[in-house]
Amino acid sequence: MASKLTASNRAGWGFALPGFALIAAFIVLPFFFAFWLSLTNQRLVSPNPTEFVGLKNYRDLLDPVVITLEPERDDAGAVKRDATAPSPNCGGCARSPGRTSFRNTKDAGVVPLAPGTTPR
Repeated sequence: MASKLTASNRAGWGFALPGFALIAAFIVLPFFFAFWLSLTNQRLVSPNPTEFVGLKNYRDLLDPVVITLEPERDDAGAVKRDATAPSPNCGGCARSPGRTSFRNTKDAGVVPLAPGTTPR
């Protein structure tokens, strides 16, 4: 049985059409535009013209060597500061060995660990 486009169906589709247009304008079109821009070397504020680079951005993203962390070194090549020493920018924070977060030593009365010691 084929459905007929009656006056009530047309009214329903007429009321839904602005919603579909808004979804297309603010969700679907920006999605495809963002995917297209991901295939170029476009920057937000760059005087250089945009070039198509294909999947190079995705290859760079999935490359296993994305970030290389090296300690700060002086001119002689020695490490400038120890990982457990308080940072001059932190104002009393010390890095816990084996952890990626910092703990506050200024207010909590915690003494920074000496180099070569482990937390209990």
